[in-house]
Amino acid sequence: MPLSNLNIAKYRFTLQAKDKITLPAYKGSAFHGGFGHALKQISPTWFNYFYQPGAGKQGDWPKPFVILPPLDDKESYQPGEQFHCELTLFGEATQHYSICQAAIEYLGMQMGLGYDLGKFQVTNITESRPISTTAITTKQIQLQLPTRLRLKTNDRLRKTTPDFP
Repeated sequence: MPLSNLNIAKYRFTLQAKDKITLPAYKGSAFHGGFGHALKQISPTWFNYFYQPGAGKQGDWPKPFVILPPLDDKESYQPGEQFHCELTLFGEATQHYSICQAAIEYLGMQMGLGYDLGKFQVTNITESRPISTTAITTKQIQLQLPTRLRLKTNDRLRKTTPDFP
């Protein structure tokens, strides 16, 4: 099955703690939720674009992004300490990187992250070369998941692996 013109852009954010930041063991939920709350504060329209794609249309569409938290085992970052997160955008969302950057900066400087809502600043952003998947054909793919994955069907968490026909 060919994938046609799926653009992918990946950004690595270097963050520096301004305050102590205490995160849960599974940091992905803090980053995913914080990013969403920051988008909602900046613009409910952009929140809907990234967190409720396909709303009002037939079926649920996958979110056009993945946010990857730091993959270390640390749950606490001290003031001055640096850590990283990555943002991958898919399809048309690659054109809306600037609002994502603004949301991450707003999260860090205005809202805070983690149990104690510790502030951070973005000190560097690097972009991986954008990838275009024009005319890729495959019958089998392998996914490696460095963090937990939560899948939903009809707005309910799945307890079993879905079929991938």
